[in-house]
Order: sequence, then structure tokens, then C-alpha cells
Amino acid sequence: MVQLLIKTNEYEQARKALTPVLKHYRQSQKKGERSAEEKVEIDVQTVPIPLLCLECHLSCHFEPEMAESTHQRMLAYVSKHPDDFTVNYLAAKYFQAYHNNSTAWVEKTDQLFRHTLQLQNNWAYVWCEFSQFLLQQGDKQTSKQCFETAKQKNPDLPFVQRLKTQFT
Repeated sequence: MVQLLIKTNEYEQARKALTPVLKHYRQSQKKGERSAEEKVEIDVQTVPIPLLCLECHLSCHFEPEMAESTHQRMLAYVSKHPDDFTVNYLAAKYFQAYHNNSTAWVEKTDQLFRHTLQLQNNWAYVWCEFSQFLLQQGDKQTSKQCFETAKQKNPDLPFVQRLKTQFT
């Protein structure tokens, strides 16, 4: 639900939905001063990674000045679960939203989308999202290939129908 609220730009509602869930998981954590790295380690042990990824997305939206540290947190979560489709997908969507046209972060977004599709390549929706990302980056040829793959996998998907206008 939180991911849907983020996708529809209902960030305040997403935060209201996610905050009590995170609070529930974190209530077992011992209180005290910790470094950022220690906080990440403790969170990874007590909170499901997809929830932490969603928290990063909201943090970057509400606190853009914290983008660099939030980017590093997201990379730490991906490194803990490199073969988890959901984590890679959420990270790709996060970096797509917050890469700020930094070449390094655009490349990381591309890499995360490609890895996500290696983990689960039959999801037409993800192929469409990657195609759209590539279009935004000006790579129309690869974007069209991704679109064609999505169209083969699920030609009736509304996202496929919307993207079709980009290539006709």
C-alpha cells in the first residue's frame, strides 16, 4: 500500500501508513547513540528490508538535503540482499526518482533495473518501467527493445498500451 501511495505522489499518506509499522519493528531495538552504520546494521536485523527501502524513498522526498546519506543507506540494503527481487526493484525505483541527473546514480539505477530483470524477467510491468527510465535518459533504441519484451510478455497491460505511443 505504501508503495502505491508513493507511486501516486501521496507522500504524506505513505508516511502516515509506514511510520507505525517501522515503530513496531524498532521498539525492540536498544536505545542509545549509534553511528549511521550501526543504525543501518541494527535496522537490517530487525526491520524487513523492503520497508527500509520505502523509508528511504520517503526520507529523500521529505528531507532532500539528506539525499547522499539516504543513497548510501539504500546501497547498504541492496548489498545485504543482492538477490532479492523486491529490494532491487525498490532500489531501482528509488534511484530513478532521486538520481538528480548524477551520472553515477543514473548508472546505478540502470544497473539495478538490469539486475532486477535478471532476477525476475517475466514481469512486463518492470520491463515497462525500465523502458521508461531509458527513454528519460535518451536511450530510445534499448528502451524500444525493453518495450518489445514487455509487449511480448503482456500485450494487454495498460502500461504497455501507454508506452506504445512512444514508439509508434
